[in-house]
Amino acid sequence: MPSIQREIIDMAVENRFPVEGRNELEALLNAYDEIWGVQASPGPPARVKPLHVTLPEGAVPVRCHGRPYLPLQRTFIRDYVSQLLERGLIRKNNASKWASPVVPVRKPGTEDQFRLTIDYRVVNSKTVPLAGQLPTQGEVLDAEVFSFMTPEEVFSPLRVTQDATDSALHCSA
Repeated sequence: MPSIQREIIDMAVENRFPVEGRNELEALLNAYDEIWGVQASPGPPARVKPLHVTLPEGAVPVRCHGRPYLPLQRTFIRDYVSQLLERGLIRKNNASKWASPVVPVRKPGTEDQFRLTIDYRVVNSKTVPLAGQLPTQGEVLDAEVFSFMTPEEVFSPLRVTQDATDSALHCSA
């Protein structure tokens, strides 16, 4: 069993998952072992409905400027974005009229490890709100794809439709 699966089981038990269910959880994780990657990779497309971003008529594009980052944060951002580019998970678009700043968030209990997040607040304020888009409990129970976090990265099956990619961009310094 890969170490990421052991970590998931240990965390579940530490957070009051019934110990007697440990073997069943292990069997479930093993049955779907292809989803427990440790690094972001192109892989097959997520089987989720693409997010369609709708802009109101007359929406004015916003290019938020990069923020000041500490040297350690700048190094992390540069290296992480380079990895995503090399793996084909993102692409450069210097002509985009929209851009949101990246926000490196320190991983708990570390001094030099970060997660990359994007501050979409300004862009979100310019879009038509998506009311009622969260899945219901019934939809989640039979779901096959979830977002999850590993000690190294966060993975999400979010797909953005081609016509909305311009407004879903981020910029890094």
